[in-house]
Amino acid sequence: NTAAFIHRMDPRAIHTAATNSARTVRVQVITPPAALTREGQKQLVKEITEIVTKVSSDPTQAGRTWVILTEAAEGGWGLAGTAFGREEFAALAAKAAAARAKSGTPL
Repeated sequence: NTAAFIHRMDPRAIHTAATNSARTVRVQVITPPAALTREGQKQLVKEITEIVTKVSSDPTQAGRTWVILTEAAEGGWGLAGTAFGREEFAALAAKAAAARAKSGTPL
């Protein structure tokens, strides 16, 4: 399970070493522990930055796009009143695979 959040803020509320009014975009991606390899982290940051830059129609936006990769603590992913960890995610994956097999639906 993975979640991504885009935080839009008034540029006047963002201050950096370079400016007191930064037009930044911050994207936070939350994953279970060890869901991404180092190469996966690099690729995800690259692709998110490219998407934000394309959507903004501003080629300089890449330099003001912050991508924060966050791993939820083991067992620290709460959904519908349940704290999910490896065991619970494995059970969900097995249940989904069984449902796909039963319906004949591929991944």
